[in-house]
Amino acid sequence: MSNNLVTSDISINILDEEYTIRGCAEESYIKELGLLVKQRMQELKKNTNTQLSDKNIAVLTAINIADELLQEKIAQEVGLDDSHTDISTAHRTSELIRLLDRGMSSCAPVKI
Repeated sequence: MSNNLVTSDISINILDEEYTIRGCAEESYIKELGLLVKQRMQELKKNTNTQLSDKNIAVLTAINIADELLQEKIAQEVGLDDSHTDISTAHRTSELIRLLDRGMSSCAPVKI
């Protein structure tokens, strides 16, 4: 990426919703980020047993991406590679969905 970037508005589409991202990154980079999020959300939506709202899909996707980032950070700190992570993404996703379903059935909706 270039050091002389200007702030610009870039539109991306995720799950049939249009989002405008304002940033100093190159347009291709922002679009690649959007594509990554879109693909991860579509994959999660396709692989879940229950009907989750797009909001819940977005939160679970964010948690999965944050988990991968943290796992990578921990692995770098202790000098491990990706093959040493002990919990698969599918297992984490299933567990998060189970917890989300259980929590949603027993409490009022959370407003963000």
